[in-house]
Amino acid sequence: MVIRLNFPMLTEERRRDYVKLVKNMAEEGRVAVRNVRRDVLNEFKRAEKDGEVSKNDLGRAQDDVQKLTDAEVKAVDDMLARKEAEIMEV
Repeated sequence: MVIRLNFPMLTEERRRDYVKLVKNMAEEGRVAVRNVRRDVLNEFKRAEKDGEVSKNDLGRAQDDVQKLTDAEVKAVDDMLARKEAEIMEV
């Protein structure tokens, strides 16, 4: 038994709606990455206050966390660009 489903081609308007949806998902991803950065930095600051980490180590950790955050945000942006091009391709 074979079931065939015919889906109509996407219209330009529907494609734009999907692009908006994908952009919202990408923004949620960027916000999630930033929230993780904030939590990690707060944890490092707490450790520095408790004397577990020196100021130099805190500075290096902040720089490393920022580099990782920037890399992940760039990855989200790259995925967004690829998906947007894929959706808009006819």
